[in-house]
Amino acid sequence: MNTVPPNGLGETAEAQARLGSRYRRGVGVEKNLEEAIRLFRLSAGAGSNAGRLQLGLCYLNGEGIDEDEQEAVNLFRIAARSDSSEAQVQLGKCYVTGRGTERNFEEAVNLFREAIEKGNSDGLVELGRCFQGSMGVEQDWGEAVRLFQQATKDGNVDGEGELGYCYWAGLGVEVDHEKGINILRSAARKGCWDAYMHLGWCYKLGLGVEENEEEAFRLYELSAQNNSNLGIVRLGIMHMHGDRVEKNPKEAVSSFSNCCQTWMRMGVY
Repeated sequence: MNTVPPNGLGETAEAQARLGSRYRRGVGVEKNLEEAIRLFRLSAGAGSNAGRLQLGLCYLNGEGIDEDEQEAVNLFRIAARSDSSEAQVQLGKCYVTGRGTERNFEEAVNLFREAIEKGNSDGLVELGRCFQGSMGVEQDWGEAVRLFQQATKDGNVDGEGELGYCYWAGLGVEVDHEKGINILRSAARKGCWDAYMHLGWCYKLGLGVEENEEEAFRLYELSAQNNSNLGIVRLGIMHMHGDRVEKNPKEAVSSFSNCCQTWMRMGVY
């Protein structure tokens, strides 16, 4: 029996946001972005930070609505000022990438730290990345590893993926290919698509595992198909050089263009 309300009316603002999220992802109901947007607007209009966050993400990614990065930032900012740790993380990421606002690494770091104080493990991951890339803080690989370790303990799969790569590459810790690969495999099993790309790189170089270019390409492709910027750019590089795929500079440029707003660490690879 379908227990989903037909229009969300009569629901609380938070319930409208939850129902909209189900329509956005197609969980328990048929995916319907138009209905998701309608519910998020009702929820946000009633003062729900969850509704503002979800509507902001739709504007940011052009899901069910015309992409509008500035409107996304406005919604994140309102929710962040109302102490939404999730919105603080999203707003911080916009300050890092310059989406919808000017880049401001220092403000991003402040927002990530505020989110961490509220127990948000995504804030740990994003702050760790700032320490890796000298973004608003002095570069400190050891501090990045500490933050990724804490995020992993909190069950954050993105933090686990970052931690695995640090061990594999010896970033902030002594190189340990075997431990790194085990952590990456654990993160991949839990749905971290960046971890698939990292594992592909391990197979490509044959460090910690037997070299296997076919497996490397399979993992790159799987990562890219699931919207990992790391995987998309790696495939773009392969298209650029004709590495196991037909040389196709146009396809490579398309891959790079799709990631240019959020790709901050390409030099690591």
